[in-house]
Amino acid sequence: MDSGGVIHGDVLVAGGRNDGGPGRGARRRGTGLLGCRPGLSRGGRHTGLEERRRSVGELATAQRTFATGKVKTTLRLTTGQTYNRIEGLPIVFGPAFEYRPSHDIFMRLDARGILRTAGNSSPFRDDFGYSVRGDIRFNAPRGFGIGGRVYSEIRGIEEHTLPKDEIGWSAFLLQRDNRDYFDAQGIVGSLYFFPSRRLRIEANVRHEWEGSVRATDPWSLLRNSEVWRANPLIDDGHYNSAGIGIEYDTRNSGARPAAAGGSGRGVERGTSDDVAPVTLPTAVRDPIPTHSYDYTRLTLDLRRYNRLSADDRLNLRLWAGGWLGGDPLPVQRRLSLGGLDLVPGYEFRAETCAPAGFADPANAALCDRAIFTQAEFRHRLADSIRLHLPRQEQP
Repeated sequence: MDSGGVIHGDVLVAGGRNDGGPGRGARRRGTGLLGCRPGLSRGGRHTGLEERRRSVGELATAQRTFATGKVKTTLRLTTGQTYNRIEGLPIVFGPAFEYRPSHDIFMRLDARGILRTAGNSSPFRDDFGYSVRGDIRFNAPRGFGIGGRVYSEIRGIEEHTLPKDEIGWSAFLLQRDNRDYFDAQGIVGSLYFFPSRRLRIEANVRHEWEGSVRATDPWSLLRNSEVWRANPLIDDGHYNSAGIGIEYDTRNSGARPAAAGGSGRGVERGTSDDVAPVTLPTAVRDPIPTHSYDYTRLTLDLRRYNRLSADDRLNLRLWAGGWLGGDPLPVQRRLSLGGLDLVPGYEFRAETCAPAGFADPANAALCDRAIFTQAEFRHRLADSIRLHLPRQEQP
């Protein structure tokens, strides 16, 4: 507000700061809703909208979008939004094409190359990967779509734990990689259906080669002289799988949910005729057949976000998953408990289901099933102790 401005009514600041100015009205304030910045116009001052804050992953993304007729093209150069002991910092690049022939039909083709920056002298991992995805969506009131993907990528084990960016920061700063990995090369097709805006049902079939990869020696800021934790061997082989998943999401914001919930559940059945199993103690699992191998796995993830006040939030989560039927699970589908995200206060993989005396430098996850519940209370710190960067005066 300029020194000559006068406020005759109430003022509600939705995000940003109230920078003063005389007035009689009551001043209320809300944070994190809308960013405001001062601006200049020909007739005087006005308030404009501030661009939303970008995540760390977005800051590491360079892209350019342009349209030619009904085709929109995006050229992208970014990171894989993670850092790990297998790939180092993966660099992702390639074009994406979007085409909308009518109001109810949307088509997309996304081709990405993956350059793995960590040096690798073994034959177990290529320095280059790729992912080519095609998608056709029919946006009727009860929309559905068909998708397919061909890929060669490094996939994580137990991906329901910490997100990729937090895994990456831990690995880059502290040389602590809290995830295991395997090589996945194959093709997948999917059919999905939206009975409502918040409900998604998807069925997919997949054929892929899954193979073990070894840890490399990427650089880390601290503890760089230490040796990275070994990456466990998996049950190598060609796998055919079919699955069905259901997602129901009532959040009003994926980044900052206020008072809503979400749930996801899925069943996967996998088979293989050429699996090369890892030798494990019989206390962990019985020997699995190298031919006519099949298993069934279930996952369940229920979440609830409760906004108690403008500054307080209570988040609840229930996760359960594991073996449902058939032969014992392969190593790359097994589970564990412990770590910053799942069970705070317990070390990474505090419970792996490994029998006493079993020596495993990789500390692999070996449990058939796992279940955990989590309650998290969050409180926003007072405005008086926040850090505000000084504004740069414009000439």
